[in-house]
Amino acid sequence: MGKWVHKALTPTDTAETGPHADMEDLALLVEGKLGGDERENLLRHLNQCGQCYEILQSTMKDVQEAPSAEPTPIAWWKTKSAYALAASIIFLILVGGPLVYQFQTRQSLIASAELIVDQELKDILLEYDALEWHRVKRIKRFISVLHKKGYRVKSFDRVILAKPYYQTKSLFGPEEVLYIRIDDGVAYLEVKEKK
Repeated sequence: MGKWVHKALTPTDTAETGPHADMEDLALLVEGKLGGDERENLLRHLNQCGQCYEILQSTMKDVQEAPSAEPTPIAWWKTKSAYALAASIIFLILVGGPLVYQFQTRQSLIASAELIVDQELKDILLEYDALEWHRVKRIKRFISVLHKKGYRVKSFDRVILAKPYYQTKSLFGPEEVLYIRIDDGVAYLEVKEKK
């Protein structure tokens, strides 16, 4: 607009004694919103009045120096959604990381062992012929035997035999193996002949 004004207007140095241009009309001219006869009359006035021409020039400088109304594009990583995504990822790492680590390093709740049946174990197995043990003394004795043999197990409150245990009659019979599986506070026992 400034180059066009310089080419179209050549004001005289003499100030017009009549009425000066209205400021609103000058602003509309700068914005390009003034048209028709009003525009022609204002341009004719600006050609003759140096004072109004000066006001127009300063208005155009202010408009050119004013920041543009269009927002400048923002980099994608500076947007709110990018910050929200980054915060979510950090939250998942901080909260989920220890849970994953705990899940991967957790020891299995199921423990199993194999023992050669000796006389001490035979005595406990033959104490009663029930397949399910409920007596606390018998269970505690069994746990203490396991501890003596080097198996560190936590306490359990029930023992279930797979089948009733009967001692072999032969002194030189095959060796027997006791298979133990402990799961959720219950010890499952099964005696098999060693092959």
